[in-house]
Amino acid sequence: MTTSEHPATLCEAFQRTAAIDPDAVALRTPGGAQTLTWRQYAAQVRQVAAGLAGLGLRRGDTVSLMMANRIEFYPLEVGAQHVGATSFSVYNTLPAEQLTYVFDNAGTKLLICEEQYVDRIRASGA
Repeated sequence: MTTSEHPATLCEAFQRTAAIDPDAVALRTPGGAQTLTWRQYAAQVRQVAAGLAGLGLRRGDTVSLMMANRIEFYPLEVGAQHVGATSFSVYNTLPAEQLTYVFDNAGTKLLICEEQYVDRIRASGA
């Protein structure tokens, strides 16, 4: 393999991996209750990226993800990366006053969270 055959970005590596064996399992929850194939994962990433771009998210913007450990996190994170955004996971146990600091310090442009965290996020002023 020559240097030019190596993926230049994480997103390119993701897309290449998804194309190699699209029906292989890419994500699996403990115990295998939920799985996503590379084909499904890549399709969700494309949908998320298109949706985020439609919301005005651009390269260099920051996306904060506040979620419990769940399979849905990964298409959101990778989808944000596909539009050039920086995504990061917020500790979902942080109190409101610490959330304020985290969101401000990161320059969060978009916050994606589960319903169970909405009240605490609102209390943070975000």
